[in-house]
Amino acid sequence: MHRTRQPSLSFVSGTSDQPLLYRTVDGVLKAAVDQVPDRSALVVPFQSIRFTFADFDREVERVARGMLACGLEPGERIGIWAPNCAEWILTMFGAARAGLILVNINPAYRSSELEFALRLVGCRALVFAPRFKSSDYTAMLQSLIPDLPAPRPAGWRARASGASPAGSVGHGTRGRRAVVQRPFGLRARSR
Repeated sequence: MHRTRQPSLSFVSGTSDQPLLYRTVDGVLKAAVDQVPDRSALVVPFQSIRFTFADFDREVERVARGMLACGLEPGERIGIWAPNCAEWILTMFGAARAGLILVNINPAYRSSELEFALRLVGCRALVFAPRFKSSDYTAMLQSLIPDLPAPRPAGWRARASGASPAGSVGHGTRGRRAVVQRPFGLRARSR
């Protein structure tokens, strides 16, 4: 007789007087919004961005809705290929709110490593910075996906296609793929 193993939660709890909080990432954010909506949640000086918890929650909602509008469905994987920035943290919280699985792609990866990672984990979408240090992410992606349209310098765009050409990366279970580049349209807030 074959027994099916029940999935179990795993965690590590060190010695502490504080019990573990059994909340999701989005649940922690929602609790902070309820408790301290006007307190600073995210400050990124090099981008001149500052969000209170209430501001941050609104942006996370916009990002999550944008991900779902691209055709992503809860339980699917979305990659992020970017250095530390406000967009990275918004992608993390937006993916959690949308029920997506976030896959972090090492910002130092070259084309072959990126292709391997995307194929291995089955990302349906990729959020990426246009470049980082000497790496031109857009050019690397265009070498892997030749039909990827050239980016518009000031635009935020999302692309989803109905068919995946042979050799493309990031294709999903239904033969579609999405590549999302800078989907947020962040606006700096001063407080």
